[in-house]
Amino acid sequence: NDDEDGDGSGDDGGDSAAYELLDWPKDTLPGFVRRPGVTDWKVAFYDQNNVEEDEEDFGSLSFYDSYEAAKEDGMGEDAEASFWPDVTVNEGLRLDRCTRLFPQDQDTGGFFIALIKRNRW
Repeated sequence: NDDEDGDGSGDDGGDSAAYELLDWPKDTLPGFVRRPGVTDWKVAFYDQNNVEEDEEDFGSLSFYDSYEAAKEDGMGEDAEASFWPDVTVNEGLRLDRCTRLFPQDQDTGGFFIALIKRNRW
C-alpha cells in the first residue's frame, strides 16, 4: 500500500516522498507567458447581501486572507477552513515548480500544469 499513513499523499511515512513536483523545463511551451505556482492565496466569496435586482448580479466579490476573517465577516456558512492553504505544508510541496497559464496572457483558457515524478512503486 502506497498510502500506509492514510493521508492520501501516497507517502508511507518513510524518509522520501512517494511523489515529487519537478521543475518545469524552461524550453517547454515557448511563447507562452507562464507564471510559477504559489504557496498561499486569498479566497473570494460573493456577498449575497449586496445584490442588485438584476438576475445576473451575484453580489460584490470579497477576498479573505484566512478562514477566521471570512467567518468574522459572516461567510462562515459558505467557507471551509480547507479553502485556505497551510503555508508550512505547501512550501514543502514545492508548488513554485508548477506552471500557471492565465487566460488573459495569451487568449487561451486558464491552466494549472504540474510535472510529477513517482519516486516509489
